[in-house]
Amino acid sequence: MGRKKAVYQSGHQSAVKAKQIGSADLTGSSQDQHFRWDTSMLDVGVTDDAACDWTWRLEPDDLKDLMQFLSDSSNRTWSELEGDRTGNKVSHKKHHQHPVANICNAARKRFLDEVGDESHDMLFRFRYGGTQRLWGLRDRAVFHIVWIDLNHKVYPTEPG
Repeated sequence: MGRKKAVYQSGHQSAVKAKQIGSADLTGSSQDQHFRWDTSMLDVGVTDDAACDWTWRLEPDDLKDLMQFLSDSSNRTWSELEGDRTGNKVSHKKHHQHPVANICNAARKRFLDEVGDESHDMLFRFRYGGTQRLWGLRDRAVFHIVWIDLNHKVYPTEPG
């Protein structure tokens, strides 16, 4: 499977980087491996896209929370992470795959134009706070970070 990604420097598209990301092997050994993360697929250009309600411009506390989540997660296996549930009456998985087709129109367009291609039909989403989400692609034990979504805008569940 091929994929494309614009590489940004100072907010300007400077090159196109090709990278192969296979389908996530979500069975067997990858589930028992420790979570690892990678920033080679960061979509930093989203910060300058007026159509997107999420950004990489982070306040220091937001960055600290994100780094703490990534650090804590690195000490756990994928199986442990995927076993995390919300504490609500109706318990849901906190971290799971999510169809690209179900994210908001701006995110889907951005993903297909700048990050992935039609061969990527699933993203992986981490919930690490009330509205904070971390979106990316999973390739076996490696999570390729694409977006941070502090206000639950990539896949909004509340109207409006």
